[in-house]
Amino acid sequence: MTALPGERPARVVSYGGDHVRCGLIAPASIDELAGALAHASRAGRRITFRGGGCAFDTQSLNRDLVVSLDRLRGLWFSADATTVEVGAGEPWGEVVRAAHRRGRIPPVVVTTELASAAGTTSGNCVSRWTPLHGPDGAHIHGVELVTARGQRMRLAPGDDALFGVTGGLGYLGAIASIDLALERNPHDQVETRVVAAGGVGDILAACAPASLPASKDVTAFGVLLPDLRRGMAFQSRYVSGQRLRRFTAVHQPRSVLRLLGALLLLTHAGTRLVGEIAYRFRGTRYVDPLLDYTFFMDGDVRFRQLGRRLGFEMRLVQQTFVVPVAAGAELIERARRAFRDAAIVPMLVDVLYCPADRALLSASHGRDGFVVSFAFSPRTRGRLARIRDALVRLSKECRGLGGRVRLTKNVHADVDDLAAMYEATLPRFHALKRRLDPDGLIRNDFLERVFPSLVATPV
Repeated sequence: MTALPGERPARVVSYGGDHVRCGLIAPASIDELAGALAHASRAGRRITFRGGGCAFDTQSLNRDLVVSLDRLRGLWFSADATTVEVGAGEPWGEVVRAAHRRGRIPPVVVTTELASAAGTTSGNCVSRWTPLHGPDGAHIHGVELVTARGQRMRLAPGDDALFGVTGGLGYLGAIASIDLALERNPHDQVETRVVAAGGVGDILAACAPASLPASKDVTAFGVLLPDLRRGMAFQSRYVSGQRLRRFTAVHQPRSVLRLLGALLLLTHAGTRLVGEIAYRFRGTRYVDPLLDYTFFMDGDVRFRQLGRRLGFEMRLVQQTFVVPVAAGAELIERARRAFRDAAIVPMLVDVLYCPADRALLSASHGRDGFVVSFAFSPRTRGRLARIRDALVRLSKECRGLGGRVRLTKNVHADVDDLAAMYEATLPRFHALKRRLDPDGLIRNDFLERVFPSLVATPV
């Protein structure tokens, strides 16, 4: 194996707890990135790109060569601050802070400030504002891409490749920078109201697009209890000048209470206890600082980072499904049965509506629906195996309901089910891969496990 300039051996870990040993390079500029990829291509290295390290599964891991885009930083705002060019490795926390100083905000922002711009673009990620604005890829107006052979190219709206790169998990090339649309937002707070508490049907009805105000400035999302029979639905909007009424257990990621809750969620009994407390002692209205609301999952990120530094595995499994609105309740009921049979308890279940989009590997490509996520924190190998088996079963149920598994979280599903879910767009993605990565070097175990048809023959 030919080592590249600047390559070093490294142990790389995913957010979900998977890890590999590999060669790692971290180019400091786009030119350096292009040169390194050209060198790696000539040497026949298997290549995977990595951003902020927030992938749940092994999308950004590789036992050969991992190319970190973390050092490709920079923010270049247009004169009117309606758009910004963002370096691949720029964390979302820096993007939001810089935009907010200019009275702007990205329409859709992921829930941890540590995720990178290129990482979420490659994942076409969703967040609490997705019911209004779709996934974050819908607001990418251009991408600078570096192919596996080191060719730099600019992808603009209307370019077919943009729909492959957005949500393409980095398998078409390295995203060096993105052009991102910004919307006006002078507010520095978020108001959240509890609009429903009760059965699953009530929660889904409150999250459906028909329940959103016509003003289009209010979003909705739901959280279900571990029993998957009850839950709460929330509506949020940006505000200013309100007296703070913090949602302490959720929107204060640095609080001791949040740490205690994270510890309790490591056990089934603690998970049930946290769910009951949240349900029984729910408030009706909260007002939180914008950044605490936006990046509320930072508490979990720090908790897991600390645990791993102390030597704990801190395994996390989260799988997300997109199903037609009419099938949302049925998916949740089938999940309840599958989890009961496997004797597992989800520590977090959330629901939101997502409009249809055009990204080729998006679970909401060409169809809208409910995005339903189930998260688990297994502490034993036996429980991890039961979780995986239950998610494979639920993936098959999802296919039968006309839905898809989202590829940006954990993916536990039969290959045939995934192929059927994405059969309408896989041929187009394969053609793009043949054009942009003709040597088939951008690949890893995740791609081979999820879509073996993309790597079964040389492309």
